[in-house]
Amino acid sequence: MTARLTHVDLFAGVGGFTLGFEATGRYRTALMADSDYSAALTFKRNRPQARYWPKDLSKVAVDELLGTAELEPEEIDVLTAGPPCQGLSKVGARLLDDPRNQLLKHTAELIGATRPKLAIIENVPSLWWDEHSELFAELSDALDREGYDLDMQVLEAWRFGVPQLRRRLFILATREDIEHRSTKRFPEGRELDRFTARDLIRAAENGEPLYPPGLSVEEAIGDLPTIPAGGGKEAMAYDGEPTSDYQRARRGDTDILFNHRARAHSAAMLKKMEMIAEGGRNQELADEQRLRSADGEYFSQAYARLHRHGIAQTITTYFQNPGSGRFIHYRDLRALSVREAARFQSFDDDFMFTGKFEQQMRHVGNAVPVLLAEHLAEHCAAILTGERSGENDLVANGPGSR
Repeated sequence: MTARLTHVDLFAGVGGFTLGFEATGRYRTALMADSDYSAALTFKRNRPQARYWPKDLSKVAVDELLGTAELEPEEIDVLTAGPPCQGLSKVGARLLDDPRNQLLKHTAELIGATRPKLAIIENVPSLWWDEHSELFAELSDALDREGYDLDMQVLEAWRFGVPQLRRRLFILATREDIEHRSTKRFPEGRELDRFTARDLIRAAENGEPLYPPGLSVEEAIGDLPTIPAGGGKEAMAYDGEPTSDYQRARRGDTDILFNHRARAHSAAMLKKMEMIAEGGRNQELADEQRLRSADGEYFSQAYARLHRHGIAQTITTYFQNPGSGRFIHYRDLRALSVREAARFQSFDDDFMFTGKFEQQMRHVGNAVPVLLAEHLAEHCAAILTGERSGENDLVANGPGSR
């Protein structure tokens, strides 16, 4: 049997990266670490044997990290990290020294000291700023001094089987002594033109073929029970059979549905939400019906409703707030449940989120989509084992891959 590769997951949250790496069957995650204790409790509830260190990584020295993981320098095959990065302004000098970016700076230091063969840093695309970010340039210089070559790409989650319009920057840091046997630095997803959620809605209304197939809102969450605002349970039974490959893959062998509970809304808010047609939004209402913020108009996707034949927008940490995005259910009069948001993030249904509503929303919204992480894990394994590029790439749609 081929020995499994060693993986370490920093700023792990509820383990989107780790679950994707685990799904390949090719890795052993030696350590997960994050300062969010509630995220650690959630992951341990689902994977009791996992080595999860609830630790503030800004205060961790490399010897302490390696000792906890029971590893020596250069023994990590792939290190993944999604450090928070709030200080993205171009104003000022030495942006890595901005207190808001210390975790990004410390990530580079930990990579340099632990010497993994490959490291993947995930962040928002604005960190890159079309290759003109001073912050990104500083990060690149820091890793270059540590002996790493950098490649970066903004990946669109839907191209890898995730039913969501989510774009994230991934930075691949390769130790200088590791040979790339391919010009491909990142996995390749579906080769379709970019589109918006509105494009799919218009296509459905015009009776045109849907694209990308298999990733519509209905195909992702249409099998989940109808529940009212304020209704649902933390554990309940399904009330019907799956109707799509994606639903079947997310259900797997489980017969219990976790976290399908909806936030309550006021009678006035329910009345406003009822005015918004499937696929519609607040901005399209008549002037006298439109909700307005204290400063005037809400942003374009505020108080918008999903369309069954559309695709979900980026799931944020506020998806149970209708004013934070296109988060109103296409069929039910309410915002999304935690389970529905988790489906859009490609978590399997047997993964149970614990803690308060606010914690569950944060855990789901901050996660790396599991199917996207699985593609990245397979790609890194191919690089490290010398396999022919693309040999182990997953089927683009992904839902039948596990």
